[in-house]
Amino acid sequence: MFSSTQWKSSRFASIEAGKKAERVVLSNKFWKNVVVCLKAAYPLIKVLRLVDADDNPAMGFIYEEMDKAKETIQINFKNVRKSYEPVWKIIDERWEAQLHKLLHAAAYYLNPHFHYSSQFKADFGVKRGLYECMDKMLTMDEKHKVDFQLEMFKEAKGLFGIESAVDSYGDQCLELQKFAIRILSLTCSSSGCERNWSAFEMVR
Repeated sequence: MFSSTQWKSSRFASIEAGKKAERVVLSNKFWKNVVVCLKAAYPLIKVLRLVDADDNPAMGFIYEEMDKAKETIQINFKNVRKSYEPVWKIIDERWEAQLHKLLHAAAYYLNPHFHYSSQFKADFGVKRGLYECMDKMLTMDEKHKVDFQLEMFKEAKGLFGIESAVDSYGDQCLELQKFAIRILSLTCSSSGCERNWSAFEMVR
């Protein structure tokens, strides 16, 4: 751009602001910083594309995809802690403040694709999200039934032990099936950052 005759003949090439822009863009430091931005931003852009997809619900996948994005960023920075940790910190702050809602954790737990994976992690945050969603969305009687049925789901008992029946949650766990469908059928939107993810209003 800056080596083109079009630029050199433009009025911006002769003013200080234009000269400064040219110096910045042609400097090695600028392009090194661009590479840093791409290493950090591209994995997150992939998550946002998933969130905004119209063809498939993303609620059951967003929690895991954010973890994968962070792992990819770490690899992009060649596992150099001082390089990737500042990026992780920014992601965590934004995730906790705006994106990380109880529904995402509950959807991660209830998604058979992840739950029966060897890499599944049901830490405190995930379980808290699950049970707080149950408190908000279920009656007391429904909670007791779902809590009991979750044990079957967790241990892959009954129809949960049959691969072809897992996604339907089995006929013997109707309350859990209904609850899981309400959670997993939700879609996400990156513009939800501005709406504070008022998803609970949609599932009442």
